[in-house]
Amino acid sequence: MCGRAILVSTLIAIGTAACVSAHPGYSDIGDYAETPLEYHLHAYGRAGEVTQDDRYFVFRAGVADLYDIALGDLATARATSPDVKQFGARHRADAVADHERLSVIAEQHIGVAAPVLLDRDHAIALDQIAMLSCAAFDDAYMREVLRGDDAAIALYTQEARFGGAPILMRFAADGVPRFEQEKERTARMIAALPH
Repeated sequence: MCGRAILVSTLIAIGTAACVSAHPGYSDIGDYAETPLEYHLHAYGRAGEVTQDDRYFVFRAGVADLYDIALGDLATARATSPDVKQFGARHRADAVADHERLSVIAEQHIGVAAPVLLDRDHAIALDQIAMLSCAAFDDAYMREVLRGDDAAIALYTQEARFGGAPILMRFAADGVPRFEQEKERTARMIAALPH
């Protein structure tokens, strides 16, 4: 009986260790992958079923929101232009609202938790922008926001057209016009920055 208890506690410890992310300190898209069996069940499943692409959308959109929040924090603290500071604060608030909505939809409706940490690539990009100062920071920040808007438009359009979960498709469809408007605003601000 004692040997069985040791075996069970050992198996529980191994199982718990296997559930911990293999990438401490970062979110990783691999954490959102299905097992091969789950993939095959979903790949040929019914319309409206949560797909692997839906899971990846939650990951990519969630990390993009977290990145925009971190960039907004940097902009409000380090930007030299008052307009860039104000833009950063508004952009951060929009990203916080988007991330909260995505988190609720993902958890309550499709059973996937939105990421709470940046992935490695975004963390590196954030560090690089944080090393800049003065007008160079302002310009790099605004250009990174513009690049993020382009990526978000593509990501959200893809999910809106080809997603599996209707609630995620609606969320993505609602996001596309907002990102397009933000892209226009960002491009105007970049043109107005002193070069």
